[in-house]
Amino acid sequence: MSGELGYPVEARVMHERFKRILDRGEHVVFVAETTEVVGWIHGAEQQMLEFDVRCEILGLVVGAAQRGQGVGRRLVEAVEDWARTRSLLTFQSAAT
Repeated sequence: MSGELGYPVEARVMHERFKRILDRGEHVVFVAETTEVVGWIHGAEQQMLEFDVRCEILGLVVGAAQRGQGVGRRLVEAVEDWARTRSLLTFQSAAT
């Protein structure tokens, strides 16, 4: 899916990256699926000098055929809910 945004990755490489991320408790990945994966989001707890601990969206992809159907919004809401459970009150996308 990341190839749709110009970041093609072999399935084997993505699988290895995914395993490493899942081993880190300060990261979360949510996947949207129908009969196949139609989107994913990667969020992480970030400690920065200029901000207190916060959650950032590090990646978000929704398949072209599913865009405009609320998939991205629901993925963002899932990360927001995860951030709230960790008391991460400041929520900001890395893209902004």
